[in-house]
Amino acid sequence: MSDEDSSRFLDFYRGSGVARGEDFPIRSLEVSETLIAAQTRPEGYRLGGSPRGQAIITAVNVALALRTPLLVSGEPGSGKTQLGYAIAWELGRPEPLKFTTKSTSVARDILYEYDAVRHFRASQTGAVVDVRDYINYAPLGLAILLGSPLATRRHFLSPAVFEESHDADLLPVQAELHRLLRAEAPRQAVVIIDEIDKAPRDFPNDLLDELNTLGFRIPELQGLQTPQLEVGLRPIVLVTTNGERALPDAFLRRCAYIHMTYPTGEELDDILMSRLGGVFDEGSIFRRDVRILFERIREADEMQKPPGIAELIQFLQATAALGADPNRSLADQRMIALDAAPLLAKSQGDQAILIDAIASVPPARR
Repeated sequence: MSDEDSSRFLDFYRGSGVARGEDFPIRSLEVSETLIAAQTRPEGYRLGGSPRGQAIITAVNVALALRTPLLVSGEPGSGKTQLGYAIAWELGRPEPLKFTTKSTSVARDILYEYDAVRHFRASQTGAVVDVRDYINYAPLGLAILLGSPLATRRHFLSPAVFEESHDADLLPVQAELHRLLRAEAPRQAVVIIDEIDKAPRDFPNDLLDELNTLGFRIPELQGLQTPQLEVGLRPIVLVTTNGERALPDAFLRRCAYIHMTYPTGEELDDILMSRLGGVFDEGSIFRRDVRILFERIREADEMQKPPGIAELIQFLQATAALGADPNRSLADQRMIALDAAPLLAKSQGDQAILIDAIASVPPARR
């Protein structure tokens, strides 16, 4: 697809004031299945042998050996959350249980929630109800249950979890979770507590109590109490922060810590290749040029919000969908890069800087 073709492809809204009909289709940018799979597979997360990669690997192993939470800081898109998925994959644990922190979160939210309103409404119908159908377990609560024997776990779970015939109606992730909850053997789980700096001030210290106890009581189930977990079944906990505000000293003292700096050069190339495999493979001239442009923009430190790796990957996804030729230079395909520019720059000033940077990319040597 040429630069002109890519511009014509983005031809939904024309700004002409002429209606195109209520049935006019809006086509999504088609990204190959290979590219989508590469984005989500944890086995593609490679840290390599650089000092940055070795520092991350060491911090993970220290946290595992001491059975302490690992606090991971870094700018958005630096790979903090994906690290949790990579740890679970390499250690043969189930897919991580992820809790995304909100400004209203309290520590109990990471264990379970009880839907009292729905339970009350169901009880008013006169039908026989099971209170367990109205208890939803959050990531840490699920991790504690997964680490408990099945005979104990059964008392906490809705009978529906044990009806395998219902799995077909569930999303694949939920069906796999039900399979694990039905399993005889207990499993160690990985829990990701994402963006803890967005939580209220008391949340981190209250969370420490939950992580120390690793058990909970449910008043709605006549005070049913989870058993103490065996040491080897205690969940592996990874906590991420964007550094938007300081965390309490008491919380920091209890965590192992690593800061995810941005990779550069060959290390960044390796990350992009692992995420964009099958589209921008090793030797791709276009991917190399985009990576150099990305590094130049960040080093110049002129943008109000410099793009992160997640945005760079999304940008490359879009250029692939728009037909960028992996073996042609960025200079030869400027219009495609400009079409995808809104994914890298998120303010008027930053977009002007990015457009100038793309325009100033030198032509490829012939």
